[in-house]
Parts: sequence; structure tokens; C-alpha cells
Amino acid sequence: MKFKTVGLFVIIAVCMVLTFATAPHSAHAATLDSFTVTNIIIGSQCSDYSMTFDYTFTAQVAEYSGTDLVGYTVVDGNGVAVAASWQGFYPGGSYTDTRSFGPGDIINNFTARPLIFTFYDITTNPPAGQNNQAIFDAIVNQNAPVLATFTHDPAVASSYCASLPFIQPASSTSLATDGRINPDAGAPFVAYVVNNGLHVYYPQGNLRLVVSAEEIAAVGCPTSGAALIAQGNGVSVYRLADCSFQMQSASLNGEKIYILQFASLTDRTYRSVEVKP
Repeated sequence: MKFKTVGLFVIIAVCMVLTFATAPHSAHAATLDSFTVTNIIIGSQCSDYSMTFDYTFTAQVAEYSGTDLVGYTVVDGNGVAVAASWQGFYPGGSYTDTRSFGPGDIINNFTARPLIFTFYDITTNPPAGQNNQAIFDAIVNQNAPVLATFTHDPAVASSYCASLPFIQPASSTSLATDGRINPDAGAPFVAYVVNNGLHVYYPQGNLRLVVSAEEIAAVGCPTSGAALIAQGNGVSVYRLADCSFQMQSASLNGEKIYILQFASLTDRTYRSVEVKP
């Protein structure tokens, strides 16, 4: 996948591909090939910030009126909806779509940095138009596989946005001394590797879910998307196409989804994030 920047406008590719889901998905063959910010208008205050961007999408599966669908959402650092839209493309080719958001064409003004762009391989068409809450909800509620996620800090281009708080997603590459995979303060579950499987506990210490080595082996590594290994007591465990693992559940306050990804059962370098459903 190609990532481009124009002038001073920095686009950072998030290393993990997050699947915002609480249920298993079928695999889809769609790909997002590139994402480019083409224009930014700064104005005289942060609420004047306007962005235009292109994304190139390779369509492979006819899902709606003979087209393959892709949808995207933009949220700010607090998870507040900023923008959303979708498009359908005919299978067998790559297409570039140009989209934008800004004053008068935005769901909510952003309240924190950075802006997070998430592209989904959706299967049902949302309402027509762009940048309204109905479209945003229709895309997110499909629980579709995520094609790619990008992060953009508006303060890089506009000093007017520098006063907004920057909220860094929780992540770590170290392990707690008791061997847990995710030593995150406030995590809704704690995961351990046990006998080549996974034991998942509530923060209070009660066992929440057991995933056996046999269950993991039976799923293997999917060729694309995310394959459900096991779920129970509100926790879902997936294997991703790069053979890494993803676990998720509702956050402690129930308002967000906590997502944990780690490389393997032996290399438990991990990343975690909480997102609004």
C-alpha cells in the first residue's frame, strides 16, 4: 500500500489494521491501494480547517448493484464523528475517489487531535450523500472488515489547531512482570498465553474465557480479513491474515470497544486502542 504526503501535511499509517467488530465477518477481497491528502485550507481558526483527499480502491466482489462497496469514517482524538462517506466500484479495476470535509460539510467540529481515518469493506449501501451522522452510523454498524487506518494531525498544517489536546492511543512493547500480554491500566480484560492457548481474565481476577491450542490451530491463518477463533463473556478472539491475533470487548465503562493486537503466542509485542462503536 502506498502512503503519500503533500507539502507539510503528514499522513501516518497506523501499523495495525483494526477490525471494529463484536461478531465474526466473512472475508472480502477488496483492497485500499493508496491514500493521499491533496489540499488543506487553514482559515483563521481551527474550525475553518478543510481537507480534500484521494483514495484508490481495487474492487473485486460485486455486492450492491454490481459494485464492490467501500466506506470510510473520520473521528477525532475523542472518538467524535467528523466525516463519513462511501462509494461503489465495479469489480476488476482500480478507482480513485476524491472526498472532502470542512465548514458546512462536516458532522462535528473536532475536539481533539489526531484525526483517524478508517476505511471499511462494507457490503450494504448506506444513505446517499456524505458527512452526516446517518451515513457514519450505517457504516460503523455493519461491523465490516477494516481495510486500512490512517492518522492525521491537523496541527501540523494549522497552528490554530495546536491548542487541541493530542490523545495518543494506548500502546506498549513491554510485558508486565506476571506475564500478561496487555499490561494496560484500565483494560477490561487481561490475557495470558497458557499451554499454547489463551486464558482471559476479568480485571478482578476471575476467569473469563479459555481458548485452547486446538481451537487456534483449527483456524490457522486466514488468507484475508479476520477469522473468529472463539468468543464468550463479551470477549472475541480473532486471527488476522498476517497470523497475528486480535482480541476485543467493551471497555470498562461500556462506551467504547477495547481492541488488543499482538504478533504471536511467542512474540507478544502488542498494541491496544479504545474506539467508539
